[in-house]
Amino acid sequence: MQKSLLLCCVAALTVVAGCRSGTDQTSATPASSTPAPAAKAPATAPAPASAQALFLCCNIRTETDWLSDGGYLVGRIIPAGTPVKHIGTNRSVANIEIDGKRFRLSNEFGVRAEPTEVWLKKVLVTQDPNAKLKTYPAAVQNAIKAGKLTRGMTKDQVVMSLGIPPANTTGSLDASEWTYMSNRWVRYTVMFDQNGRLKDMTGGWREAVLLP
Repeated sequence: MQKSLLLCCVAALTVVAGCRSGTDQTSATPASSTPAPAAKAPATAPAPASAQALFLCCNIRTETDWLSDGGYLVGRIIPAGTPVKHIGTNRSVANIEIDGKRFRLSNEFGVRAEPTEVWLKKVLVTQDPNAKLKTYPAAVQNAIKAGKLTRGMTKDQVVMSLGIPPANTTGSLDASEWTYMSNRWVRYTVMFDQNGRLKDMTGGWREAVLLP
């Protein structure tokens, strides 16, 4: 009888221990280690290409909405000092707005010799060049407004009249000769003396552009 009672007690203690062990294991089960997905940051709108007032540094000619760095001699003149809104740039082409109309300003010829963002800072300037234009002699002012040249012009005056020569044909404005593109296939060159004054021009457009 005592032996049976002892066996029952042992069995009861075993059951209680088993239940306690199962409870301990359940409570010790670690929570999932997979982190909760991080919240995505809200997308930010791209910054405007330029918040500054910008102006064309120089005359530029066009027949369409395409404005080339070549220094073309065909088409109507958009004059130096024209206010410009820079919309944005895609590779070698800057999208700009003039008087509410969209244009594509292209570094098409010089892009391999000069990064477009560097070129744009020369073409789209923060100071209106008309202030400087007014200080030039009347003959020079008239030549620039007509997109023409007159001997004795400074390099700044030639730039204002014809534009900056493309970087692929003129590596530096310190050079004594600048080469432009009168159209996609034909070039012309302006030449300066040792004092940096215009002395002559070569090319098929010489008679039309270089005033006597």
